[in-house]
Amino acid sequence: MALAFGHGSSVIAEWETTYGTLASGTAWKRLPVISYNPGIAQPWERLDIVGLAGARNEPDPLRGLLTVEPTAEIPVDLVNVGYWLRLMFGDPTTTGSTDFSHVFKSGGTTPRALSIEHGNAFTTNGFQRVLGVRGSTLEMTFRPGEALQTATVSMVALSAPARASSSADSSPADATFTPFTGAVMTATRGGSALGRVTGATLRFSNGLENLREANRANGAITEAAPGVTEVTGTVDIRMDTDTVLGDSEGTSAVALAFGYSLSATQALTMEVPEAYLNRVGIPVRGRAGIQASFTFRGAFNATAATSLVATLANQQAAYT
Repeated sequence: MALAFGHGSSVIAEWETTYGTLASGTAWKRLPVISYNPGIAQPWERLDIVGLAGARNEPDPLRGLLTVEPTAEIPVDLVNVGYWLRLMFGDPTTTGSTDFSHVFKSGGTTPRALSIEHGNAFTTNGFQRVLGVRGSTLEMTFRPGEALQTATVSMVALSAPARASSSADSSPADATFTPFTGAVMTATRGGSALGRVTGATLRFSNGLENLREANRANGAITEAAPGVTEVTGTVDIRMDTDTVLGDSEGTSAVALAFGYSLSATQALTMEVPEAYLNRVGIPVRGRAGIQASFTFRGAFNATAATSLVATLANQQAAYT
């Protein structure tokens, strides 16, 4: 084995036909990531039991349960982010011919699952796969003052087979990489531009419940079952109006949306159609400008029929 470097790594993924079974075929996609951790853990647990041989010495430990919880920090881009959105929200509603609009909504009842493989050319048996991967949480950070925009995807998988000596797909498909930057960040309140926004965060959770049942000899979970979703976030504003402050002091919800727009046909919008802002006070530090951070919580909106809508406009026909 040679000294391993990240530049010899790749992360590829494909949708599973059967939940927890390695995806077949040669339609895997290479996904750009900043960092990736397969999140495999199965510790040896200490036994503190009277009557075992060894007196003051430790007896043999007991193999603990297996957890597989991958995480990926990803660059938010025009095309590849759609695969992560499908993992989190399920199948989108897609319209268009040359220019496409993919609308993802939270709270669906048909979750998708991926097989993910992390390969490293410098490592013997260097292809580690995790199977039955479902999206747990998505955390996005919107920063107009920074070029690269990132998100963190946390997942739960059913199993992690032994490392393989060859890839599940030696020639995965590569999508065009067009990153969004902070220079094209958008923010709206009630459908109108929201000014003086210096940053925002958005966190979505699928509320996955890890079920452990009988007849699983490998100590893994039986299913990561979708539970109650949760949408929370923050918006940072340089104060020159009390509009959002008034929202936080009131009892009514507002629609908030954050995203990026390269053009009318190349954009990403994350909309919380019913956001309740927590009441805050406005801090003052010295004689410089005043900035406030407002936290909010999303709720189900009857008109949108969801609590979070992700709309991705690009020239990608599908995310199958």
